[in-house]
Formats: sequence, structure tokens, C-alpha cells
Amino acid sequence: MKHNQRFHPSHWRRFALAVATFFLATVALLWAWNAVLPPVFGLVEIQFKQALGLMILGGLASLVLRGGRRHEHQPA
Repeated sequence: MKHNQRFHPSHWRRFALAVATFFLATVALLWAWNAVLPPVFGLVEIQFKQALGLMILGGLASLVLRGGRRHEHQPA
């Protein structure tokens, strides 16, 4: 019987790591925005949902700027 690669444990670990990294990057954006932009430029502080929206918009903008294609690794 062939093992189903879709549910391989390493895929779940990789997915969990990606979600955790995205969450930590969102928290870092939230902290950096609230620490720097309100005092320097007089902007309002943002909440977590707004930082999450900025992360998603940034990801979409990067997809558009590079043509919507993912970077594929060339074999060595």
C-alpha cells in the first residue's frame, strides 16, 4: 500500500511552522507600527486584525509584483 503523501507528518509540521511564523511576523508588524509610526508621524495605533490585514495585503502585493508565480528552486 502506497503511503498518502498529502497527510505525511512532515507536511503538518511544515504547515504549523508556516502558521506560527506568519503569526509572529504579524505580531512584530503590530509592535513596530505602534512603537514607531504614532509618535513619529501622528498615525493611530493599529489592532491585531489590522496588522493581519496589512500582512495579507503585503503578500498579495508581492504576488502581483512578481507576476503571481512562486519562486521555484532549481536542482543543484
